[in-house]
Amino acid sequence: MIRIASASVVESTPSRIVIQLATGEIRTIDRGLVAELRSSDHATEASAAPTEAVEPVTLVGRRVLVQLHDGTALFGDVSTDTPSGVTVALDDGTARLVTRSDIAAIRPLEAETHASTSRASDAAGAPDAANGGAGEVTLHVTADEPGVSLHRLSSTVTVPTLTGRVMSTALVDQFAVLCNVPCDLGVPVGTYQLGVARGTSRAHRVGPPLTVGRSGNLHIEIDSREIERIVGLVVLFGPGLAGFATTIAGAFVGVGACIGMRDCNSLEVGVPYFISGGVVLAIALAVGIPLAAFSDHVAVRW
Repeated sequence: MIRIASASVVESTPSRIVIQLATGEIRTIDRGLVAELRSSDHATEASAAPTEAVEPVTLVGRRVLVQLHDGTALFGDVSTDTPSGVTVALDDGTARLVTRSDIAAIRPLEAETHASTSRASDAAGAPDAANGGAGEVTLHVTADEPGVSLHRLSSTVTVPTLTGRVMSTALVDQFAVLCNVPCDLGVPVGTYQLGVARGTSRAHRVGPPLTVGRSGNLHIEIDSREIERIVGLVVLFGPGLAGFATTIAGAFVGVGACIGMRDCNSLEVGVPYFISGGVVLAIALAVGIPLAAFSDHVAVRW
């Protein structure tokens, strides 16, 4: 019989269990070799031979990262844990039942484990091994506003486009969702082109590719340009319309002034209106269109 004491579960999947020993060593055990798991305040035991039945380890009440086979990452607290699946209370207030067949891995995200392993990895300048295995780190992601989701660029595809009668192509980015912010995100060490989506909008690239080599915090900064857009619309629909109306009025004024008169050129009479209205309209378009087209500035800060 093999007995292991003072170990904490780092990862639990249908095929294996990853534990961290009191010495800090990470050990992976095949599920088929595990006959018993005992949960207590002091130890977790695993034996290679059957023993008396005990209460199985449960994830109920623990905050976890659930990785699905399709690449989706779910963060939340486990409300039920059964042989068929787990129910996770997500950070957005909804609950999701995930079947075992859809789960690639479940990783507990205890604050005390993160704090100790993060300090050790920062001191060594290496990624956290206890955050799901060698080469994987945990990121705590926050944002300036709610309803934001973090994505990674998965591919860029070429699609045909038709402009008038001319056929051409365009490059379209494809993104995979990482999490709904705020979240704790487990990712392999590497370089990622990140994208951000707000609400139900599509994700867009944010900044240059980011190299992730250790656990830490990511913050999504959103600089709203709503005031600039409002000013641009006011300029377009205020002075812009006034300039357009003045230009049109010049034609009517010229025609009215020449009624019953010989040798009267209505266009010459309306020239002052044409000039003043055209100048106002041109300035309104030059100022209003760029302001109205301002988009919010989004950045990811490490």
